Amino acid sequence: MSFYKDIVICCSSLSLEEKEKQYNAIKLLGGSYKKNLTRKVTHLITDSTESEKYEISIQIGIPVLTPQWIYHCLQNRDSNLNPYEEMKNFLYKPFNDYVINIPDTTYDKDNCSYLIKIIEYLGGVFEEQVNSDCTHVVTNNPYNSTYDILRRVNVKVYTPDWVYENYLKYVFYIEKINYKENLKIKSEIENFNFFRKKIFYLSDSFSEETKKMLLKIILKGKGNCSKELTNDVTTFITKEQILDKNDKKLLLQSSCGTCIFINYSWLLKCYFDKCYIPESFYEIPNSFQNSSSVNGSLFKGLTFFIYNFESVKENSLKELIMLQQGTIYNKKSPIEVNGELLIVTSFTREFDSSFINEFPMKTKLITNYWVEKCILKKKLYDFDKCPLFIPCNLRTKINGFEFLKITITGFNKFEKLYIKKLILKMGSTYTTELSQNNTFLICHDDNAVSEKCIKASEWNVPIILVQWLYDCYNNKNFLCYDNYQVKF
Repeated sequence: MSFYKDIVICCSSLSLEEKEKQYNAIKLLGGSYKKNLTRKVTHLITDSTESEKYEISIQIGIPVLTPQWIYHCLQNRDSNLNPYEEMKNFLYKPFNDYVINIPDTTYDKDNCSYLIKIIEYLGGVFEEQVNSDCTHVVTNNPYNSTYDILRRVNVKVYTPDWVYENYLKYVFYIEKINYKENLKIKSEIENFNFFRKKIFYLSDSFSEETKKMLLKIILKGKGNCSKELTNDVTTFITKEQILDKNDKKLLLQSSCGTCIFINYSWLLKCYFDKCYIPESFYEIPNSFQNSSSVNGSLFKGLTFFIYNFESVKENSLKELIMLQQGTIYNKKSPIEVNGELLIVTSFTREFDSSFINEFPMKTKLITNYWVEKCILKKKLYDFDKCPLFIPCNLRTKINGFEFLKITITGFNKFEKLYIKKLILKMGSTYTTELSQNNTFLICHDDNAVSEKCIKASEWNVPIILVQWLYDCYNNKNFLCYDNYQVKF
């Protein structure tokens, strides 16, 4: 049986003469070829990354090989050579034929060593001195005028992010099922757990494609990734070496004050070395988080007891409260409480309320939403202001809500998370996007103007104030929404 019968090659960026040689060789070996890159193609043969066929192959997971692979197979065809086993020696990697210099002033020794490892892994060659062989220079200051002369001789100058982004793209590529199948690589279960118990948030500065790639690495390390920046988040992954203005704006909206901030290159380093690297070496100093936007005296004179949360969430809430000069009550070493003891618990998680009788003082049950909302808006709210401030007391879904399909508009990410919980608790279906199948669009106020509002008006989907949800919840009944409807 021929090893080559299932191999279909396609060539890119080769001369016409070279392509003919490749096609004739694969036919002699028992394989076939396609001049166009179709779904039947199993391998791309090229000597350049600068072609549309190469980019498509990377996207869909077609292994890319150098032209030498087929000649090697042809020379050894009488020895019953397995071409798949030889492919790993002829992979065409992103930095093949690149000779890259990193100036001494760019990085410290450890970071430079790591960059060199990635460059070599991607098929490149590191050159200590800039010379006529250099094709690229990697530096933190690519726009420095000293590199102008290099650009004139076609030496490309990039930041280290160029290396990291290519590595991330390559990792995503070689993990594709199509790639592994066409190289006959057995899928092995890799037991990395260096991100276990960590909850990540990826900066909105990343493109959606990059987020998908980073998410794959996080999941491989047994970590979790949150779509919302809540106090559950332990690690905020940034695109830049500092917090950009979008990151800072999001922090103000989220009230998240306990996570650490670290550049995404740390994720790549952990994955590359297949081990956990302490964040402290790569953590981004965050003067913004330690500023008065998080620290304050909002909870001065108030005493809190945190109940029914997982340890990570519990600790983050305690830190937030203490940053605002609140006091944490400890059963093991009780203190005198002035006024009520505020017991902070989840809005939706069920618990046995009889535990309240264990406290000798007057108590008040509130939710972490109240704590976070107060910090976000920098003011104390009345507990009765919003039903989300008090733990949910619904034991069954509200009649009529099971038929509703609801989406929302006009809320920040922090608020969306809790409004969604309320909608689900009441028995309705929540959708992220608006469609003509939605029953209602819930808005923040009657001045709401958004793309969803425009579409809802076109599709005759009623736009309802969020107060209707609150009142239905408080009354445990499906109320008439006429007085809550927004005329758009």
